[in-house]
Amino acid sequence: MRFTICGQEMDVEGCTTKGRRAENQDCFSWAAVSGGRMDMCLNGESLVTADADRPDMLFAVVCDGLGGLADGKAASRTVTEDLMRWFATKGPDDDVRGSLGKAIAESDAWLGIRHPGSGTTLSAVLGTEGGWISAHIGDSRCYRVSGEETWRTRDQSPVEDLFRSGAISEDEMNTHWQRNVMDCCMGMGKASRTVFDDLGEDWERLVVCSDGAFGYMPVEEFHGMMRKVPSAMDMVDAIYSRGSTDNITVVIIDRARRAY
Repeated sequence: MRFTICGQEMDVEGCTTKGRRAENQDCFSWAAVSGGRMDMCLNGESLVTADADRPDMLFAVVCDGLGGLADGKAASRTVTEDLMRWFATKGPDDDVRGSLGKAIAESDAWLGIRHPGSGTTLSAVLGTEGGWISAHIGDSRCYRVSGEETWRTRDQSPVEDLFRSGAISEDEMNTHWQRNVMDCCMGMGKASRTVFDDLGEDWERLVVCSDGAFGYMPVEEFHGMMRKVPSAMDMVDAIYSRGSTDNITVVIIDRARRAY
């Protein structure tokens, strides 16, 4: 869908699909306030279209439940719904990072009560008049595409630490025996470790995704794919064609649609 957010036209779309897993434990949602209207989508289903006397803003969330713990599907959906409820009823105040961080911490605490022993990653993007930020816990990612340059968030994992230290290459992260190990996730009471990044304004596309989207091809090939594919579903199809067997969830935020 297309919205005008703080004077900029934005296209937002997302999809989630099941690979060869027994169930899809991913969950995504996006919400936009544009021109006094709020629209919200959860896993592709429209939830809210209503008047909203609030400034323009856009919020997107991707969560990937941890299959090695308790009910990952419930965990990812719970956190996604918590944050969408926060956006719909309160939303960010002047302290954008602080208010989003508080919402994440509250969801993390309640997740441990409602679904003890469960866990999920979190990757979120929030755009307001004050700019664009990302927030993440675990190894779901946000990618920022600007021309030929691609930046991503930093996974909270031992393998990411090895890459950043120069011990392994980024491509070697894909096959490392610890590639599925994370240092923290939602549900562990470690929301204080949420990482916030300033995404700036000099980008053409943001991609928020679960780990099923990357790790199945050389890094540069994946970067090229993000620059070229026209839609979230096209990206998912292309990733599966390269051998992914995992669940894949992708949300794409584009500045006014380019010709790819």
